[in-house]
Amino acid sequence: MDVTKEEELHDALTTVKSTLGRKVLWAVVANAGVPAHGLVEWESMETMRKVFDVNVFGVVSVCKKFLPLLRKSRGRLVLVSSVAGRGTFPYGVSYSMSKHAVISLADGLRRECVDKGVDVATIEPATYR
Repeated sequence: MDVTKEEELHDALTTVKSTLGRKVLWAVVANAGVPAHGLVEWESMETMRKVFDVNVFGVVSVCKKFLPLLRKSRGRLVLVSSVAGRGTFPYGVSYSMSKHAVISLADGLRRECVDKGVDVATIEPATYR
């Protein structure tokens, strides 16, 4: 699913609802990310915008689309960020910025959803193979 395309998010929600039937959705994992490498000075604004469109606004879109179902089940929203969101790495500044935004989003949603019964968690992986 391309998290930057509203119609694909809508189709995903429709599929999940029809698959659930009378059951409830217990969790959603919002995991979207594209990397960007290089000096900020040399990185194009187009590349930076793509990083934010996917890594930040795509995750926000998934959250907004599925939160109503999670409220019904008092479920859990899991946002995947990165260790790069905790400390900025040279030659990956736009990626680090975007993942820091996801951590901030999770922190805000955690506070907004506490009285709605929805738990919000983050996963912040490091490098992997």
